[in-house]
Amino acid sequence: MSTIISGSLRLSNGQSSSLCIDIPRIEIPQEDSTQWISSCKILGGSLLIEFIEFTEKLPEKDIPIDELLRVAKHIVDSLVLSQVAVEGIGLSYSLDFCKTCTGEVLSVPFDFISQLESISFRAEDVSNLLGIIPELRYAVRDFNQGLLDRENCPFLFHRVTETLAKLICNREELSKKDWDNFYQKLGVNETEITNLEILEIKEKITHPHRHGNHVFFSKEEHLKMLRNVRLILSRTIQLIINQQEFT
Repeated sequence: MSTIISGSLRLSNGQSSSLCIDIPRIEIPQEDSTQWISSCKILGGSLLIEFIEFTEKLPEKDIPIDELLRVAKHIVDSLVLSQVAVEGIGLSYSLDFCKTCTGEVLSVPFDFISQLESISFRAEDVSNLLGIIPELRYAVRDFNQGLLDRENCPFLFHRVTETLAKLICNREELSKKDWDNFYQKLGVNETEITNLEILEIKEKITHPHRHGNHVFFSKEEHLKMLRNVRLILSRTIQLIINQQEFT
């Protein structure tokens, strides 16, 4: 039994597309000189990727689902983005379910990071702030988009932090002194900066992505980015609430 991954495709207004693509055989060479064979069908708002054959040392059932999803995303990227380039239309897609070669049906996991520390604000408090502070709304929007788009999350998360730093420091351009002041106001001391690898992740991953260098990052590094940006976002929101209470 083959592995099948299904998904959905939408136009920028949320409606289903009118695409009709049926490719019965796609050969996907791997770095270890093995090859995967798949097919892909796109009909309107529905996607279907089927892995038909593997010239792989591991049995299909032992290939990690994350790896299958990565390859499926690469296939869909190539087909969908070619339409974007030719037609000039915005398309978004998601991979939703995976039926494994053993017959098990799984939901495709979504990116999520637990709150690292207790917070005293509610969604209602944040909603009120987003209505009056556009920079905070931009930052939370980028945070949301980064959770939806893992490949682009380094750039998006970097922009979240930079937007918040400019908001708190009231600066259009940030100096090292401004960054130090920002972290100090959030209560992020040098030990925490070191332990969370904030500067290391920024230098190694998020800063290169910001300038168009799409460097590889591991699962562990992705989790560190998620953890750091959520911590900074939460503390910034709490700082703004505290400041409002004293004014």
